Amino acid sequence: MKSLLLILISLISFLQLNAQIHIADPYCSSEFDGGGFGALTKNISKVEIAAAGFVNSSGASNPLPGYTYFNNLEPVALLSDINYSIKITYSGSAVHFVAVFIDFNQDLDFTDANEVVGFVTANTPEFEFPTSPTQFEFTIPEGAVSGKTRMRIMVFEDDDYTWNLNNTVPPACSAYTAGNELDFGEAEDYDVNINTTEVLVNDLNAEQIIHIYPNPASEIININTTTITIYYVELINASGEIIQRNYPNDVNVAISLNGFKPGIYLARVYTKHNQIIEKCFVVI
Repeated sequence: MKSLLLILISLISFLQLNAQIHIADPYCSSEFDGGGFGALTKNISKVEIAAAGFVNSSGASNPLPGYTYFNNLEPVALLSDINYSIKITYSGSAVHFVAVFIDFNQDLDFTDANEVVGFVTANTPEFEFPTSPTQFEFTIPEGAVSGKTRMRIMVFEDDDYTWNLNNTVPPACSAYTAGNELDFGEAEDYDVNINTTEVLVNDLNAEQIIHIYPNPASEIININTTTITIYYVELINASGEIIQRNYPNDVNVAISLNGFKPGIYLARVYTKHNQIIEKCFVVI
């Protein structure tokens, strides 16, 4: 009986540590009140950043207060020299705002320049509602701080905010005036890990952590780092042109050589530890 009790306690502790939470601290709250009706009718169902190998399907349920911090997920890896596209899928008619914020300078808010990654609003002369999915393009801005920080995604509808205050930029925080939360919507927070530092690793060190095989190759090459996550791989021809990019976000990647002409190529591998590893391989 004691053993069973200890197992149950351990399982509960594990679930608590590995489940998303509904508290935004130390960031501002992003909650909704259901417009006095006690229900929320707009919700985020999926967030995707293809170039970072990230997708999170959070489902259709959206209980009050409509906020989730997915602290149980690995931080989304973002590199400073990549053009990203973030796609937000959501449900609910008459959405007024869709917005994405990232705390690039890690000062625990989303109010600084360039921290509104993208937004779309119905509050225009044409008053056209955003449509799902909504997609924004972005890059890491100059001055962003390397390391883990917070990304916030919001969809909401609030007549008072849109009409009475005539706002065109969405608030990152739900209580835009004291005691007055936004009505219908959802906010989701994620950790992102920004990499703005490039460190070139020479082949001697690279041999210890990366393997490319077979070499020479004719149909496929495999890249394996054993334990270090590969963010993305660039394949470069003898003229220095990047002819292919792959985004495995894994320790292994298999790349087809279909269409490659015989010759010497360079594989530039970007890893989790701010390393760029360059290895040559031959196509026959």
